[in-house]
This record gives sequence, structure tokens and C-alpha cells, in this order.
Amino acid sequence: MQKGSCYLHLDERCFDQIALDKLAKFFDSIHIGLLKDDCPVMVVDMQGWSRAKLKAFNRKIHKTLGTSPYIIKNALDNKPPNLRPYAWYTQEDCLNAALMMSHDEAVLSNHNYLYHFVNSDAISAIESIIGKTISQVRSIENSGSFIYPPDDGMMSWHTNESASAAPVRVYFVYSPQDRQSYFRYIDVDGRVYTSWDKKGWNIRAFHCGNLQLDGFRLWHCVLSNTHRFSSGFRLTGISLQDLESMAKECDSNYMNIENWRAW
Repeated sequence: MQKGSCYLHLDERCFDQIALDKLAKFFDSIHIGLLKDDCPVMVVDMQGWSRAKLKAFNRKIHKTLGTSPYIIKNALDNKPPNLRPYAWYTQEDCLNAALMMSHDEAVLSNHNYLYHFVNSDAISAIESIIGKTISQVRSIENSGSFIYPPDDGMMSWHTNESASAAPVRVYFVYSPQDRQSYFRYIDVDGRVYTSWDKKGWNIRAFHCGNLQLDGFRLWHCVLSNTHRFSSGFRLTGISLQDLESMAKECDSNYMNIENWRAW
């Protein structure tokens, strides 16, 4: 980690390899199943659903699906791209527009194109892996579990800034393909970094920051051209510095410093 950085790439070998290998096989089976339209996990496609249909689905979900895992495609909170290509939302012009907005405006303008991954034991398994490895963590809270689709799945530039001190965030990302997805962020030096996903596990830790409390906020975004499996967690009781012993140097094949700056 560079001096003053708010980002760490964690070494997956620090975590339970047997458990991660088991999860990798599960995610590979979903990846193949989604491509062949024969997914081992139920898929609920909400394309064209009205708000009334969504409410009816939510009312009976526990009766029809119980605690079975399922994937939601085309959820109503996936905002339309306003006739722009999805990839635009992770590029420089979009960032410049977002930087000119107030915090509330930036939150409201955030666009997503992703699948929701619900009720999966994989989420609790990753939480257990974190707890066993990082013993000083006081609490672990899942902040979202998603599958980014292969046709420019994305989460546009955003900050996750909160009104109070933000906990450390850790994201366990599994990619079935090499260099087909990335996490892009602005570090405290104002430079834009693109961290490509290698095939397999990619584990990132970062501090979102609060502009008034910390003097910075972490702008970041995601783009994918494969089924990118992502589970995020908020960790309280530790700082980013507490995780430095688990960090590894970023391979230059998977980390680019872009030729544009945010400030």
C-alpha cells in the first residue's frame, strides 16, 4: 500500500483455501448455468415488472422460496442508462460530471446494471472466513452480494460516503475469467487506478472516507464482461492499517494507473 492510500489488495492465501476452492466451484457452476440458461440457482427475471407486481412478489417470497437462494435479474432498482452505453458510467466524463454534483445528487445519479444474489449460503460462508482470519473484527455486516452480468455489468462512480466514520470495507470477488472485469477508484493522490480482476479470487479492502471527517471520499466504480461474483462486508473494530500484514503488491498486469486525474 502506498503512503496515504485508502486501498489494499489482500492476499487470498491468507484465507481458508479449502473454503474458497469450494465457493469457487459453486460460482463456476452458476457462471456456466447462466450462460446455458440452465442455472443451478433459481433465477427471477423482473424485466417489465410493475411496482405492484414487485410488492406482490415480496409479500409471498417467504412462502414460495423460503430460504432457498435465488438470483434477481433486471431488478427495479437497476436504473436505465439514459441512452448511454453502460461502460460510460465508469469513464472519465461520467466521473467529471459526478465530481461537480453535491453528495445527495451524486447518490441519486448512481446507476447499476447487476444481478442481486439472495439467500445464498456463500455469503455466510465468506463472513465466516473473514471472522476466522481477522480475529480482531468486532462486527461483520454484509453490504451487498451481486453478480455482474457479462454485457457491461456495472456500478457507476459513487463514494458510499456516510455521515459518520465509515468502517473498513472488504470485497470478496470471484471472476471465472481473466481481465474481464475491474474495480476502478481514485486514491488520495487524485490519480485514477484500475484494478483488473484475475481469474479466481480478488480480495480488496478500502476505506470509503468522509470528506468532513477524513478529508477525502473514495470514488470508485465497477465494470464487468463476465459473471463477476461480488460480496461486500463492513468491518468494524479494525482500521485499514490493521490489514497491511495481509496485503500483497499489485501485479502490474492487473493494476493500471490511468492517464487522467480527478484532482
